Amino acid sequence: MCGQFGADHQECYEAGSAARQCLTATTCEELGEYLQFNEGGACAQLLEAQHEACTCQSQSSMHVGVDACAYNLDCPYVPFRQISCGQGICECRVGGEVVKTCPQDDTCADWLDLFDKAESCCCMVH
Repeated sequence: MCGQFGADHQECYEAGSAARQCLTATTCEELGEYLQFNEGGACAQLLEAQHEACTCQSQSSMHVGVDACAYNLDCPYVPFRQISCGQGICECRVGGEVVKTCPQDDTCADWLDLFDKAESCCCMVH
């Protein structure tokens, strides 16, 4: 069963609140442009700050000719998460510590298999 990763989302909340306050202070025309074209106008910097404070970054790697692969998930306010597979085993790490292992199976055959294993074994959302 997948558990929640504990986090303090205060910075994300505050960035979102600032962006919403800015948008509610815009004119109807400016708000219409934002909704139609997804351009932030006067609120662009605040919307970008919200995106940065609330968005996860991911990185995958597969080693050609070697049955090894890894997937990293770096989200604000939660420990860095990683699955790395090789030599028949996949290790799930949270904040650098191994918290679970699973059989590698065909995990490194393609990207979708790696993402599926990251979710099923490590409870990582991709």
